[in-house]
Amino acid sequence: MSAIALTLALAAIVIVYSPVIAMVFRHRRNLSCMTGMMIGMCVGMMVGLSTGFAAGVTLKVSPAVTVGVMVGMAAGALAGAPVSFMAALDGVMAGLMGGMMGAMLGLMVLNYGPMPMFWLLLVISLGMAGALGYLIHQEVRGLAPRGAEEGQGIEIGGAFLRLAPKTAVLVAVGLFFFVMYSGLAAKGGLSFGASGSGTLVQEVERVATINQAGTLQEVTLKITEGRLDAKTLVVKRGIPVKLTIDSKTPFCFDGFYSNQLGVAVPLTTYNGLNEILFTPEKTGEFTFACTMNMIGGTVRVID
Repeated sequence: MSAIALTLALAAIVIVYSPVIAMVFRHRRNLSCMTGMMIGMCVGMMVGLSTGFAAGVTLKVSPAVTVGVMVGMAAGALAGAPVSFMAALDGVMAGLMGGMMGAMLGLMVLNYGPMPMFWLLLVISLGMAGALGYLIHQEVRGLAPRGAEEGQGIEIGGAFLRLAPKTAVLVAVGLFFFVMYSGLAAKGGLSFGASGSGTLVQEVERVATINQAGTLQEVTLKITEGRLDAKTLVVKRGIPVKLTIDSKTPFCFDGFYSNQLGVAVPLTTYNGLNEILFTPEKTGEFTFACTMNMIGGTVRVID
């Protein structure tokens, strides 16, 4: 499912910015270096940010950064190269920054539900693509062709250039609606795989202890130098859970956050015991992580 969601998000991004890049290729002889740099920077940044975000809520940390950076740099270079080398370089650097920021943003908002940010990025991307199209249009109207007759170079096709912006908007909106309503959306947001990178967690399962009255179950989770001593916590449905987090050197584990369980509790101390109370209401496996989604694990609820 996560691969489908990422593919759809990438397709929407490509469709939104393809008309802009096509316009750059068609009118490259009419565009100044400064305009080319602006286009390369905007395309690289937005494509990197959007792609990195989509990868961040789908993949682990390293692959998400790699995907966001590579796609953003390629898009920025492609948008700027027809105008000048400087514009291409500007696009590459913007794609690098956008990809890294987008991946981190995706990881940070995963536990809070990423759909609102998906919609915000879609609106910003559409607005940016429209603004760049208007910028190119104004530049072409104000400048004469440089070194060749207008229309020379790579011809995209007049019909495509006229229809592409409207088609891009419709298809992009349709793709995001499909992502939202096709079963990829879970309660409170998208459910894109397991929370947290898993690289800092030992592969240990811990079962909660239930008191004699059967009114409370307790389990302890220790964190030292950014490493949790258990990846999976096993608890029973319908019985209140008292989770004690023994924090020594938490690294970035600043709280227990699980959008699926409806729990969002920051640590009260980074050097001592933190008690968190919640009651699991349904069975299944539910992910938890810190606010940046770098360190986390799974709560398994059984009958």
